[in-house]
Amino acid sequence: MAFVETNIKQSDIFLKSLFEAATCSANPRHCLPPQLMGIITSPPKGKVIVIGAGKAAGSMAQSFEHFWLEHFPAVPLNGMVITRYGHALTCRYIDVVEAGHPLPDVNGTLAADKIFELANTLTKDDLVVCLISGGCSALLSLPADGIELEEKRALTQQLLASGATIHEMNCVRKHLSKIKGGRLAKASYPAQVLTLCISDVPGDELHTIGSGPTVPDPTQLKDAINILNKYGISYSTRILEHLSNQENETPKPGDPVFRKTKISLIATPQLALEAAAKEAHKVGLNAVILGDAIEGEAREVARVHAAITGQVLRHNQPAPAPVVLLSGGETTVTVKGTGRGGRNTEFLLAFAITLFERSNQHLSRVSAIACDTDGIDGTEDNAGALYLPTTFQMAREQNINLVKALQENDGYGAFKKLGNQDLKFKKVSDKIKEYQKFIKNKYFLQFSDISLPKTTGVNRDFQNEDFSKINIGESIYVNNMMGAYKIIQKYSNYFSDTDLNFLAHKKEYLGEQSKITCIKSFNLLDEDSKKDYLPQDLNTEIFQIKLESERLGNYEL
Repeated sequence: MAFVETNIKQSDIFLKSLFEAATCSANPRHCLPPQLMGIITSPPKGKVIVIGAGKAAGSMAQSFEHFWLEHFPAVPLNGMVITRYGHALTCRYIDVVEAGHPLPDVNGTLAADKIFELANTLTKDDLVVCLISGGCSALLSLPADGIELEEKRALTQQLLASGATIHEMNCVRKHLSKIKGGRLAKASYPAQVLTLCISDVPGDELHTIGSGPTVPDPTQLKDAINILNKYGISYSTRILEHLSNQENETPKPGDPVFRKTKISLIATPQLALEAAAKEAHKVGLNAVILGDAIEGEAREVARVHAAITGQVLRHNQPAPAPVVLLSGGETTVTVKGTGRGGRNTEFLLAFAITLFERSNQHLSRVSAIACDTDGIDGTEDNAGALYLPTTFQMAREQNINLVKALQENDGYGAFKKLGNQDLKFKKVSDKIKEYQKFIKNKYFLQFSDISLPKTTGVNRDFQNEDFSKINIGESIYVNNMMGAYKIIQKYSNYFSDTDLNFLAHKKEYLGEQSKITCIKSFNLLDEDSKKDYLPQDLNTEIFQIKLESERLGNYEL
């Protein structure tokens, strides 16, 4: 995302708010419940199992469980999903397992094996709910018979550095897997299979998302061999033999195993871009979506985006400044240097350098952000980075050679040295302080660490009290985070959804006692503002709390 020549002084905050809007559009707590309402109207005759994988798998599982317990509390469910290390959320009935990403590991293989075994126990009366999001291909890793995990890891590592597209990578992955490429659907047959997907691939091709474990696969074994040869990937004789044996082909369109399968896209790159555009419109800015399926080398794509930005500045095309330019897709990085890669940081470096080379005066008129909505820029621990009019000056002051960083594929290292432009997870308390400065005139739900003697008598029990009598700005003190969470859950309909967003944080970020400040009284809200998406499970260690205003920006999910 980039914006050109605006009068918004805090461009970093503004860009983060756009990214937040895009991210929230793919947040399972927002996008999953409405989809389920239209898909699942009654429970199956048999049992219900929930399986899946991806960086959002924990959140998807938690949201599905909340929906199921609300609508079908008498019908038991169980299952297992796999997510990236550090992304697990606690569910009541669904096991959430952490595993390696982007390189598969033994934890992912063991969990995938259990999921595969679970699928093989089902009958025609059972329902399988498969939750798929970005990262599934690496996390749901169950090598085909005769293929070792280390072989697949080595192959994946080479593909990641080769510049292969996500379509090509997943073609290879499917044909070396026991569970992907429609094989999970085959194992689940004759049960009903409902697949819910968060797409992260250009074109939203169902067989490519997560390597399509429950979807017919149109690609061929020979395609996988050709891809490996195209990029000069080294592989063992054992892998060649496997890919040359037609008995190892994936299930194709028309196969009877897909008769009882249904798939629904609950979030896509296009929807994320539209959400960001809507956010820009709120502050009176025009937004142009350049495309949702852009592919290619990150640095080459960046140069094209820089050229379009220059066209805006020189000729007011495709729209006059001030304007926000938006795009999405899946770029690649062919790693030739000693850096750690990262598609978004590589893109941003090339974008900035190209602007500088073509017209130095452009630098003060352009700001940009390049981030991944799943919070991970390729293999790194950041979502992406920001380019600001001060970036080059900061780099000079710190003796950071941005051109050399690009040559070494070290966008991550460069932006890390620049400090505040490296988008990483922040403590909730830090984010609150940051956004309080930006939104001074907005009502917001405020959490703050406090230290109160137990004898002050300020703690009150609101379990049975009419919350609508609380005045705007009046503070409620509770003894602990759980108490605060219960109050918010019970009285969430008094807080406007348009002014609030979700933030995930661990309870240790707040003190033993916490303060809640009421933002609005019940009678000030319309009916659309009384929705409650909070989970029912109070035993989780990660709490989903409605906080702050519409521009809060939980950009690191």
